[in-house]
Amino acid sequence: MRATVFPGIRRLLWHRCRAVAALAPLITAITSVQADTLFDQPLEQLLDTEVVSATRFAREITDAASALSVLTADDIRNHGWRTLAEILDHMRGLHMNHTLEYPFLGVRGIGGPGTFAGRVLLLINGVPTNDNIFEQIYLGHDALIDVAMIDRIEYAPGGGSAMYGHNAFLGVVNIVTRPGRDLDGAELAVMGGSKAERQARLSLGKRFDEGGEWLASLTVHRNDGMPMREAGTLLEGSKAKSHQFALIGKWRGFGVQWLSARRSVGFDNRGFVSNTADANDLFALSYDVEPAEDWRSSLRAYGGKYRYRFTPFEPFYYHGGFDGAWWSLDTQTAYTGMKGHRWVVGLRWRRDPRIQAWNDPPDDSIAPAYLGTTTRESLGISVEDEIALGAGWTATLGLRAERRLGANPGLLVLEQGVPVDPDLKAAQPQRMRTLFSPRVALVGTPLPGWTVKLSRGISSRLPSPGIEQFEFDQSATERLRSDEAITEYRYGSTRWLGSLYHFRLQRPFSTSGTGAELIHGRGIELEGEYQWQGWRLRASQAWQRTKANTEDSLVYSPHTVTKLMASVPLDGERVRGSISVRRTSPYKGAVDADFNFGKVPSRTIVDLTLVARKLLGPLNLTIGLRDALDRKYHAMRPYQPADQDARGTRHVWIELSGVLR
Repeated sequence: MRATVFPGIRRLLWHRCRAVAALAPLITAITSVQADTLFDQPLEQLLDTEVVSATRFAREITDAASALSVLTADDIRNHGWRTLAEILDHMRGLHMNHTLEYPFLGVRGIGGPGTFAGRVLLLINGVPTNDNIFEQIYLGHDALIDVAMIDRIEYAPGGGSAMYGHNAFLGVVNIVTRPGRDLDGAELAVMGGSKAERQARLSLGKRFDEGGEWLASLTVHRNDGMPMREAGTLLEGSKAKSHQFALIGKWRGFGVQWLSARRSVGFDNRGFVSNTADANDLFALSYDVEPAEDWRSSLRAYGGKYRYRFTPFEPFYYHGGFDGAWWSLDTQTAYTGMKGHRWVVGLRWRRDPRIQAWNDPPDDSIAPAYLGTTTRESLGISVEDEIALGAGWTATLGLRAERRLGANPGLLVLEQGVPVDPDLKAAQPQRMRTLFSPRVALVGTPLPGWTVKLSRGISSRLPSPGIEQFEFDQSATERLRSDEAITEYRYGSTRWLGSLYHFRLQRPFSTSGTGAELIHGRGIELEGEYQWQGWRLRASQAWQRTKANTEDSLVYSPHTVTKLMASVPLDGERVRGSISVRRTSPYKGAVDADFNFGKVPSRTIVDLTLVARKLLGPLNLTIGLRDALDRKYHAMRPYQPADQDARGTRHVWIELSGVLR
């Protein structure tokens, strides 16, 4: 496929390649010695998988006090997943909802449009990526990383605030990127599909004889405006374009990563024009070292920027946007010299020098111009002690204290440069009280092959700037108390897992208008995995009951989520066929153009994927059929004309890829 297929692709490739070329001497210099970082461990067997997100330092899954779920690069390739939303939608207990621009992650019955996320922390190689306006994670083609660059993705459900801070409220997702040695050359991929979908990717990777390595990748994507194919085509005259860039290098415990993503979406339906654009950037430096016997330390310095622009239904309404910037120093030290104990102490200092919102109407008759601007600073300290109790049992005690330091915690509203209300609480600097997030866990192996995990934790969270626009009490605290019991059994290539959980969410932040002061959640999650002679099977079932203390039931909260995945070799490993089935039970959601809430019917999605490796020389062929049953997606009804019924989302695409060495 020629670069002319995508307007501007040559210009993007030229600028990104110039940047890589400019850094090439530095990369070559720093990759000349053996790498020794947390992310060099191979993942051939799930039992031996080391989970970085569980406690920040790598440990085996069987030692982590969470019901871990892991998907690898092989899973991603075999099933043809192309966005983070698609991957997470196949993990136990998670479900996705969509608007025209974004996918929203639902966790154990909480999540969806109007919640502004912020309750799940997304890490890339251990670095937080949530923006500092809505504390949102981006899962479509606006994500910071192309899924083709993922080596594995880990999901640890439950309150993780004791080690990670307030964004790890309902869970932690960590992405570990592919090492440069996986490519050791150039990888090209081109894709085309229905719904005006086109994509091209160029990835470069290299590992040097002394052990250092680097990886660079650029992906350019076009489609009809949907964040992912699950939402289908709902408006005519819509289009979107995006690109994702990554540069990652490692040397002697040092690591560097530069991630950048841009996505813009335009709608032109019956003369009504709307445009939105997102821009995300993240740069991080890290250093992992063992300064002495029994000591291990990790230091990270990182910063990011987020920008959002919107023009709803031009020219009738205003233009506006948000700008955010942040940087942070994050360090952890582990000590194992005390018999029967493993201490981990963490410290994080974060500053948000820019949190800004603006509104620029076309004239003074529509709405007054305003500017919201503030800064923030926070300090967090965490301590964890893993205690060996003997007979295969360990206990973990963890505590995190986090405090916002002196700053304007809310958005200062201005009209023509003058405060609208001089007495507005957000206009006065305040010191926020310290939040504490404790956690205790017990892990043991009572019988061969069996693992039992019990945990209890409390997570606390302050409102994001985006939420503060709706709730001006910046001292309000969202608080989650969670309890979980997990049992896991392994025998050969078979794995079974069962999880029983309960949580209480006090004073939940939301813009969906529920007015709930308390949310109770409880549920059961089951999962089974089996591998045999190239066959890979995985199934999960989640029963969840999440209720508010009001008469109105929660929105976007299905009671059951069922998932089945199978991957089968058809001609050895040269040809492989995969199928995935996902079913979500009915739930309450917006069902008409006036955003009235009602029952959204259950939906079953069947995806088929065929992968042929080395089909023509080094070229691999992937054919994907999404929503083979063409089920209608009723939850998108608010975003389509009232006289149109919900549409199906069947979609087919073909990709050619290959590594050139």
